[in-house]
Amino acid sequence: MNKLAFVAICLLLVIPCQAGTVTVKLETNFGDISIVLLPEKAPVTVENFLGYVESEFYDGLIFHRIIPGFMIQGGEVDPNYEPRDVCEPIINESYNGLSNLRGTIAMAMTDQPDSATSQFFINHANNLLLDWQSPTDAGYCVFGEVIEGINVVDAIATDPCGEVNFPGEPEPRENVPIGPNSPIIIYAATIIDSNHCWYNLAGDLDGDCQVDFADFALMAADWLDRGSPQEFHKNEATGIDTHGLWGDIFVWEENDDIYSYNLSDESGSAVCTEGHYQRTPAIGGHLVVWCDYRNYQPTTNPTDIYGADISNSNEPNEFAVCTASKGQMDPAVDGNIVVWDDYRNSRHDIYGYDLSTETEFPICIKSSDQQQPDVSGNTVVWRDNRGDDYDIYGADITNPDEPNEFVICEANGDQKRPVISGDIVVWEDNRDANLAIYGYDLSTDVEFFIVSGEIANCDISGNIVVWQDNRDGEWDIYGADITNPNEPNEFVVSTADGMQIQPVVSDGTIAWRDYRSLDNDLYWLRLCYLACDLNGDCTVDIIDFSILASQWLDCNIDPAEFC
Repeated sequence: MNKLAFVAICLLLVIPCQAGTVTVKLETNFGDISIVLLPEKAPVTVENFLGYVESEFYDGLIFHRIIPGFMIQGGEVDPNYEPRDVCEPIINESYNGLSNLRGTIAMAMTDQPDSATSQFFINHANNLLLDWQSPTDAGYCVFGEVIEGINVVDAIATDPCGEVNFPGEPEPRENVPIGPNSPIIIYAATIIDSNHCWYNLAGDLDGDCQVDFADFALMAADWLDRGSPQEFHKNEATGIDTHGLWGDIFVWEENDDIYSYNLSDESGSAVCTEGHYQRTPAIGGHLVVWCDYRNYQPTTNPTDIYGADISNSNEPNEFAVCTASKGQMDPAVDGNIVVWDDYRNSRHDIYGYDLSTETEFPICIKSSDQQQPDVSGNTVVWRDNRGDDYDIYGADITNPDEPNEFVICEANGDQKRPVISGDIVVWEDNRDANLAIYGYDLSTDVEFFIVSGEIANCDISGNIVVWQDNRDGEWDIYGADITNPNEPNEFVVSTADGMQIQPVVSDGTIAWRDYRSLDNDLYWLRLCYLACDLNGDCTVDIIDFSILASQWLDCNIDPAEFC
């Protein structure tokens, strides 16, 4: 298609398609309940709930658990107490600032914080104890409130309850409605907002909850210039030292304190300025962990591991992870799991802590040293010198009481600084008396070579590996796409004047310390900076235009299958 013709078509399409407030009505045999959902506060939860609504999942299910003065719960079983197949669990957004007040709707879950699927409950009273308290007491995510039909909620809550045997369950369940009007059936769950669009509207490029002329103009601009990777810079010098990156949140040590910076809106805040040394921060999701000197005793307890939940960046919620004797260092975090190098046994061991259960556990305790741990999901990796030199080991901690240890690399020479993302582990390797970066795919048990030379400080996210490289006599930042590990696709990240060091990568964003202006600044690069790349192929083309046009023509997304 001619580019000017494309722009002309965009100019014709100026009628906006709205994606406003979402209201859902539950039609029951006790009456109707209308609930306004709050996608700005709980986008993942609202999208999940709407998916079940639009797939008619809730139609014909019942409110199966009622506790007067507490809540009414539904979304699991039909009148015969038979469950339906559900989608994958979602993350818990209970840290969104909303409280479990009378008339609000929240997601039910198991004793694990990220376990909500289809079940929901409506609070019959103010239940503030169900709110988010801490990373170890995550609470229940509120994502909407009743705007009509609170009298129906009251009527349902007063229905007589008792014990009922559910099919296939050894023990009867309590608090099941058994009154004369039971079961309490949800005849239909429908979206009644007349101008509703799916909240994550693919064509809403400028984030104003509508597909309109401005979105077509953005796409035209991206299509004309092809949107090459873009580099960004924090305006003032930051004095960054050790640091980490998760999504768009960058954390670093500066003057012995810990700070965070949002690369999207370029806002920063303090994580910990306790007054003593805080060093080597790491981040995973909304959790930051670091090595802390507040309880410093030279020989008995030099350092501990502390953390903070930065869901509310203006009020980080700090907590202690480990304050055992003799010192802990080099923490890493992913999900609810924190791992670190621990010296309580007068040697370097690897320990872990599950924030969801408040349980500490040893991962590797040997007569030799284990150091530099990293974690992804249930897999922990570290460098290990139980042999003649340092090797790379790992462990599956699905059962933290019995970690399943395995060897990743025992090549000649030293291997160090392993990092892991999913099934891929990469590390610095000196097997041939020359520095190199190697990788290992845990899913296929295949090792592969990435690059050699004067390199240091590698990191990985997905299929992107980055490192600092001195091939031209000055430290620069390079990367490689290892989608095909047999043929890594190398690329330049930054070769600006001055040193660029210590790169970190997360979800296609690379950040590093940069000395081009003689200051120690933060720079970052977005590999695929294309707001209009709607199908995720790093190209703005006719496919993306078709998606945008489809959104404009009909906002209502009604998938044939949810999940």
